[in-house]
Amino acid sequence: MSQNEPSIPQVIIDYMDASNAHDVEAYMNTFSDRAVIKEESIGSDLTSRAEIEDYFVTYFVKMNTRTEMISYTSKHNVIDMRVLFKGDFPGKEIIGTYQFCLENETIVRLTADLE
Repeated sequence: MSQNEPSIPQVIIDYMDASNAHDVEAYMNTFSDRAVIKEESIGSDLTSRAEIEDYFVTYFVKMNTRTEMISYTSKHNVIDMRVLFKGDFPGKEIIGTYQFCLENETIVRLTADLE
């Protein structure tokens, strides 16, 4: 992060905190009611709240996944982030990417992938 880089939006901090705490309710509260997750690494678009919740439980809660931010850039309402995932999955850690699109202080679109 450079000195001129905008600070990370609170909703992204809340997302990371909820994710690492495996707090399903707090995680879901970071998304708008019409949010979509485009999950490149599993080849799926998650378009309902039930699908988003199931994804979080399957890949984060059940695999004890923790996410550490490596770096990010922010431009307008789009935050691009590199992260390190650690958990109970093959290899135990892997680098991933997120692109958060925000609206009204909630996540409306999240594109996620693995490097």
